[in-house]
Amino acid sequence: MSGRVMSVAGAGLAQPVKLMLAAVFGTVMMLSFAPSGAWWLTPFCMAGLFMLAPGERAATAFRLGLAFGLGWLGGGVWWLYPGLAGYSDAGPALAFALTAALAGYLALFPALALAAFAGLTKRCPNYLETGVIRWSAGAALWMLSEWTRANLFGGIPWLLSGTAHAGTLLGALAPWAGVLGVGWVNAFVALALADGLQTREPCARRTALLRLATTLALVALACTLLPLQRWTYSSGKHLSLRLIQGNISQHDKPTPAGMAQAAGRYAMLAAETKADLTLMPETALPVAWDGIPPAVLAQWRAIARERGTALVIGTFGAHAGKRIGTNSAVAILPDGKNGLYDYRYDKVHLVPLGEQTWPWAKWLTDQIFLNFHSLHAGGPDQPLLALAKGQVALTICFDSLFDVATADRAREAGLLVNLTNFSWFDGTYAAAQHLQAGQMRARETGRVFVQVGNSGATAIAGPDGRLRARLPGEVYSVLDSQVEILVGKTPFMRFGNAPLLVASLTLLLYLGVRLFVEARRARTCLAQAMLSEGNPL
Repeated sequence: MSGRVMSVAGAGLAQPVKLMLAAVFGTVMMLSFAPSGAWWLTPFCMAGLFMLAPGERAATAFRLGLAFGLGWLGGGVWWLYPGLAGYSDAGPALAFALTAALAGYLALFPALALAAFAGLTKRCPNYLETGVIRWSAGAALWMLSEWTRANLFGGIPWLLSGTAHAGTLLGALAPWAGVLGVGWVNAFVALALADGLQTREPCARRTALLRLATTLALVALACTLLPLQRWTYSSGKHLSLRLIQGNISQHDKPTPAGMAQAAGRYAMLAAETKADLTLMPETALPVAWDGIPPAVLAQWRAIARERGTALVIGTFGAHAGKRIGTNSAVAILPDGKNGLYDYRYDKVHLVPLGEQTWPWAKWLTDQIFLNFHSLHAGGPDQPLLALAKGQVALTICFDSLFDVATADRAREAGLLVNLTNFSWFDGTYAAAQHLQAGQMRARETGRVFVQVGNSGATAIAGPDGRLRARLPGEVYSVLDSQVEILVGKTPFMRFGNAPLLVASLTLLLYLGVRLFVEARRARTCLAQAMLSEGNPL
C-alpha cells in the first residue's frame, strides 16, 4: 500500500511480534461467538489483523492469516479433543493430533484470503490504496474463503464470521444475503476501521475518518431499515411443542441399561403431553429402529394415539441391508398406520470420520472407532414432515450448519426443527456454538428454529434470530411452548449465495483485467523506451 495516504501500522514490528498479535486477535475474535456473544469484537479483531498485513509479501500475510486462524478457529474447535479422548477409541495422543489437524486445516482459509489480498494490493496500488474498492475487494476475498471452507470436501461451515451476528443489528442482512453476506459486510467494516485507525497524515486521516464514519452510518441505517420489509408472515396457525432433553450419559447410551433408561424416560415424558409435536434428540434411542421390539413400538403407537401428538424420535435407520445404515429421525403420527414409522428423515451432512469414512481413510477411522461402520447420507430432496397445521423441515445436528441446504428445505415448510446430541462434548461450548448457527438459519429463512438436544442446547429461536426459550445444559427436563407456522420466502431463500458470489467474482475479475492491462502497458512503454535509446530487447 502506498505510504502517501497511510503509514503502515505494523511496519516497525518484528515478524514474531506480528505473528503473536495475529494469534491474539484471532483468539479474542473466537470470544465474539456463543456462549460469550461479544459480537462487536469481530470487526475490531479483523481490523487488527488487516492493520498488520499492509506492505507485507503474500507469504508473510499467509503466515499472519494462519496465526489468526489458529487463534480463532483452533480455539473454536478445541472441544473436539475432550470428546474424542473421552468417548472414542482414539486415546489422548491421537485425539490431540486430530484436533490440531482440523484447526490447521480451518486456519488455511483466512490465511489464503489474507495472502491473496496482500498480493492483490501490491499489484494494484492505484485501485486498492484505500477506499470502497479496496474494502470491497478484501471483503470479497474473505467471503470467498469462507464459502470455500463451507463447501470444499463436503464443507465445515463451523464459526463462519457472520454467525456471531445471528441475533444482532448486523444480522438484519441475513434474510437478504445469508451468513456469508453478513460476513462480507463485517470484513468491509473491519477494513474501513483498519484504514481509518492507521492513517497518520492529518489530511489523509480526516478523509479516512470521514469515510469510516460514513460507512458505519450507512451500514447502521441499512440494518435498521431492512427489517421493516417483512418477507415472512404468520399462517394463523400455531403448533404446540414439547421438547424432551433426556440427558442420558454418553457413556451409558449404548449399554443395555442406558437404552432401557432412555426408552423409559422418553416414553414417560411423552405420555404426559398433549402437544401437537413431541420432539426427542438425535439418537434418543440409539438402536436400529427396524429391529425395535414389537412391544416397544406398540407403546409408542399408543402414546401418539392417546395423547394426539406426533412423536419424532432420533434413532438409526436401515440402508443397503444394514440395520444401522443411517442417522435418522422417525415420526409416529396420531392417525398413523401400524408400520414401523409414518415418516423418516435421514441425516444428509455426515460428520467426516465420525459418521462417514472413505477407503483411503479407513485405517484412521479404525483407530478412532474400533467398531465403526460408515453411515449412508440421506438425499437432499427428502419430503417434509406433514402435520395438520403445517409442514416441518427436520434436520439432524451437522445439517443445520449449511445455509443454502436449510433454506431449500424451508421453502415449503413453516417450521425448522433440528435434533442434536452434544453429550460427547459436555462441559464445553460446542452446543452453544451449534445453536448460534441455528439462530442464523432462523434469520436467513424468517422461520422459527427449534432445537432439541440430549444434554443441550435445547432452545427455540424466533425469526429475528433471538432466543425465545432455552433449557439449561446437562439437565433432565422438558420445554413446552407454542410456535407460529410462518409462510413466505426471503430473498436468500429464493437466490441463495448466487448474487453475492457473482458480485464478488465480478469485482475481482475487473481488478484482474486492470492488472493485466497495466502490466501490458508497462511492458510496452519499457520496450518503446529501450528502442528509443537504441538498446536491443
